[in-house]
Amino acid sequence: MNKKNGFALVRRPPSAIEKAAPGAKRILTGMIVETIVLAETKALIELSPNKSPLLESWCKKGEDFYAEFNIREAEKWLRMAAEKGHTRAQFRLGEFYSIYDELIGNIRDNIEAEKWIRIAADQGLAEAQHLLAHCYIYGIVVPQDNQEGLRWLNKSVEQDYAEAQHLLAVLYMGGS
Repeated sequence: MNKKNGFALVRRPPSAIEKAAPGAKRILTGMIVETIVLAETKALIELSPNKSPLLESWCKKGEDFYAEFNIREAEKWLRMAAEKGHTRAQFRLGEFYSIYDELIGNIRDNIEAEKWIRIAADQGLAEAQHLLAHCYIYGIVVPQDNQEGLRWLNKSVEQDYAEAQHLLAVLYMGGS
């Protein structure tokens, strides 16, 4: 009996690691560490995709290919991050479909463009809100709707996004 807490002392059976040979112990320990790291990475991605180093690296890789006009690779990396919830990747993928799809010989994909831009805008990304406003105001990707465009533009302006402020000034100067 343990005098501190009153529990019976029972010998714990040896674990698999304790029973294993020294070389096997290293392998088992490595497998356990890999499993823990993978579980932590998966949890981080699910809880906060915009702070995940893995998704950030995928997004960055997609943006780098995008800048080099390597369209297929850009789409692949941006889509992988966007589908996991990375907001900037969602925005870039929508931008990609609204602008650069012609470069690979396809007709611009307005449905995909609006979908990804709207997802990022709904999550509060000022750059996406500005692009969505621009699309509505000028009838690009979506049917022209000035009221909806101004609604999204104001959301972006409220976040002090300079390009949105500029567009709003241009619209006021033009009498819109």
